[in-house]
This record gives sequence, structure tokens and C-alpha cells, in this order.
Amino acid sequence: MDDFGVRTTGNRNHHRYVDWLQGRLGSVPGVDVRSLPYRFRRQTERSFSLQAELGGQERRLAAASAVPYSKGTGKRGVSAPLVYLPGETEISAANAAGRIVVRDLPARELQNSLFDFVDWFTYDPRGTFDPSGVYKRDWISGRADEDMTAASAAGAAGVLFVHELPREAIRGHYAPYHGVHWPIPALHMGVDEGARIKQAVEAGTAQDARIALSVRKEKRASTRMLIGRLSGPGERRVVVQTHSDGVNAVWDNGHVPILAIARYFASMARACRPGPMEFVFTTAHLYQRPTDAKGSTDKYAERLDRAYDAGKVALVLALEHLGAREWEAVPRGESRPGLTIRRTGLNEPSTTFVTESEFLVDTLQEILRSRNIERSLLLQGTTLPDESHVPPWCSFGGEGTPYIQHLLPTVGFVTGPWTLFNPGYRMNELLDFKLLREQSLMFNDFLLRLRDASQDAIAGRYTQYRAERAAGKPTCFDVG
Repeated sequence: MDDFGVRTTGNRNHHRYVDWLQGRLGSVPGVDVRSLPYRFRRQTERSFSLQAELGGQERRLAAASAVPYSKGTGKRGVSAPLVYLPGETEISAANAAGRIVVRDLPARELQNSLFDFVDWFTYDPRGTFDPSGVYKRDWISGRADEDMTAASAAGAAGVLFVHELPREAIRGHYAPYHGVHWPIPALHMGVDEGARIKQAVEAGTAQDARIALSVRKEKRASTRMLIGRLSGPGERRVVVQTHSDGVNAVWDNGHVPILAIARYFASMARACRPGPMEFVFTTAHLYQRPTDAKGSTDKYAERLDRAYDAGKVALVLALEHLGAREWEAVPRGESRPGLTIRRTGLNEPSTTFVTESEFLVDTLQEILRSRNIERSLLLQGTTLPDESHVPPWCSFGGEGTPYIQHLLPTVGFVTGPWTLFNPGYRMNELLDFKLLREQSLMFNDFLLRLRDASQDAIAGRYTQYRAERAAGKPTCFDVG
């Protein structure tokens, strides 16, 4: 998988990888594979550069990456005055119009103890997930989307995002990844280059800067999702899903356990399977435009929602980012600005989100203990419950989210290591293969336990939630 390289939605590597996946899934005896093609408006960022007049001299500053789907500038680029707007300053037309905005993009942090408010169960027998510790990751921020929206509305000429990490640590950083075609160019900067720019702006010695971003646009690029079906007893199918695009060996590697799970259950007698099984590799995770991404997880969840009431769906198991090693951010030292990241020797805390079913929670809790998969959290959602809508939680923090929003019984596994959005890390830096295998076996065990479970037990409170939705109670789509 890693040999295919960066797999942004619909690029050459992604196409080659989906072809490979189709061959691997199709080689499993008894699995029938369909390929569903889609068209979308693709953009490829081909090259980028930044030049700035600092202290009376024209300097070329290296950037880490271009913001995906930000506006191309052509060879001459876009020149404009620089303005540094700290995070607490709102971006507006008054301070940003016609300027290149320099904006800090720090990682957010949470107290580990906050997970206690949303967890079903935590398995941490050695106590390495310290409740008094801090969980800090750059994916939590979400600021880039907000700042790009604000800067675009304000008429800014461009944006430079300054990270806390050096450029080498974030080279190729791919975020925000929702496929928004931004009307302005934007670049990600390492902490050293960003510090030079900010210091010059604050000292009044920075003048104009020029962003040059070359892009290639395809109005009808192709991508496709794969669906493999294996027969089983009954009518309600068990869906095992992940996405096929990603930028490294963690984001996303859900295909690795899914292919193994498909082979395992295909080797069984039909009557021993948990039901008809559907192995799904959606596309467009890195391009989630609602009108274009017909192969995305969101669109597929809509189809399953309709099928559930027809008695055709039992449960969705969404898997992504397995086997991840933990990295932590620490000061760089030697009077250098910002942070660097290093491996801790532990596995990244793993979060398995589970819908409100006593059977699902108890089953997974038992398997975690028996498999001894440390630093594992079973969670209800990413926020405190809100009973004004169904379900009370609107996010599972990953691939499981669209399914719970459509009120489908769901188990969603996801991790979020520091390295998630960055392609410049080797596979053995990212993955603990023993852990990946144990997590894969955990979910294989889980699927085996579904064989004797009733649909009422699997669904838990979601049967009630679906009835409340039918009676008019607001859902996550009504509250935004």
C-alpha cells in the first residue's frame, strides 16, 4: 500500500491503488466486486513558491506545501503587502483586504481527563494514558478552514499558515482536505520561515510578498468506489468500510484489516458468517464537496439509511488509521522557535466510537481485555450529549460520523497521530505492525460475536431514535 505513494482523490497513485484493491478483493473466493465510477472537479497543486521583501532585500522562503484546492496564480504569482494577524484577531475586510495574511496555526490541546465525560470504557492497565496529561494534536485545530473562509470573504490576496513545527516535519501537509475550491492562494509554512516573516512584519521591515502557485484543473476527473459482497445468512448485511485515498501508511490503512477479514469469513461456511457482508472502499475522503463527491462516505451512508428500514442493514464497522505509533510535541531547544515531534515508544491512543447498545459496548470491552490492546478508549461521541436532537452525538471523529448521523448502528475506529496529514514519514516510523495485527483481530473477533445477536440488541437505542426522527424530532442535519 505504501509503495503507491500519496493518494489524493483521483490522482494517478489513487487510481493505481484502487485497481490493486479491486484485484485483491476480487481474488477472495465468493466475494463479488463492483466498481462505481464518479466524476468530480479535481485540482492538483503542481508547484509553489514564496518570495518576500524582508529588511530591504528580496528573499525566497521555502514553504512546506500548498493548501489543497487554493487558487492558482499562474507563473507571475500574486503580490501584495504582508499583514500578521494573531489568532485572537478576527480576519476582516478592514485588516485583510488586498493583503497576504500571515496566520499562526497552532495545534489545540485537550486534557486527557475530558475523555472521561464521553467514554464507555477505557482500557489502560499500565496507566500510560495519564488523566492529568494533555492530548495535543494538530488535527484538532480546524482553524485553517475557518481562516480560509474568513480571508476569502475579506478579499485577502492570500494566506500563509505558520505551523509550530519545522518545515521538514510537515512537508507535504495536506489540509484542509474537504475539496473546497478556495478563491485565494495559500501556503503552509514551517515555524522557522514563519518566524522570519512575522518578525519582519512586526518590526516594520517587511514589504510585499509574492505567492506563486501552479495548479492543474480537471473539470471531469474520475474516481471510483469499490463494493465487495459476500453472501451470508439472513437479509441484514454487515458493512465493513474505509476510504481508499490518503497520503501515507496511516491515512488510510483500513484496507489492510478489511482484506484480511474478507479472506477469513470467505473461508467459513456461509451459515457461520454474521450475515451477508459488504466490504466498502469509498472514495473522495480528501474531496468532500457535497455536489461532486458521490463516492464519498456521506453519500454511501444515505443509501444505507434507506436500506436499513427495508431490513437490509445490520451494522456498520468503519476502520481507519490502525497500528499507529504515538508521537509527541516537545520544545526544540537551543533557542529555536516552536516544537518538534518525536516517538514516545507507545501506541497512539486508539478510540473506538460505539452507538448506544449495551451489547456492542460490552462485547468490545470484553475483546479489548482479552486481546490486551492497551491505551484503548470506547467512546460515545466527541462532545457532551445534546438530547434536543437524535442522536445526542453528531460526531464520531472519523469515518463513523456519517453513519451515526443517519441513525445506523455503528462502530467506528480511528486514531489521530501528529503525522496524520504529512506524507514525509516512513512506514516503520508510522506503524507498529504487531499492534495493527492485534487491532485487526479485535474487529474480526467482534464480527464473529455478531452471529448470535438479535438486531434489537445490535441497534440498542437507535431503534428509538429512528422512530423519533420519523415523528419529527430534529437530527444532526437540522442543527448544523
